[in-house]
Formats: sequence, C-alpha cells, structure tokens
Amino acid sequence: MLYLWYIIHRILYFHIKLFFFLVSTPSLFFVVHMWKKKSVR
Repeated sequence: MLYLWYIIHRILYFHIKLFFFLVSTPSLFFVVHMWKKKSVR
C-alpha cells in the first residue's frame, strides 16, 4: 500500500515538473523577446 502511494507520488511529481517546465519555457522566451524588442528601440 505504501509502495503504491510512493509510485503515485513519483508520477504526480514528474507531471507537475513537466507542466511547470512547459509553462515556464514559452513565458521565458516571451520575456526575452520583449526585452530584445525594447532594447532595439
């Protein structure tokens, strides 16, 4: 039972990490893009 909980926890943790990575990467690119636009002017 404890082992099953451990597996679920690991899977959830991995998915949360993946989700945050997918969300943060485009926003980071967006920030860099906006900053470059600003510096060009």
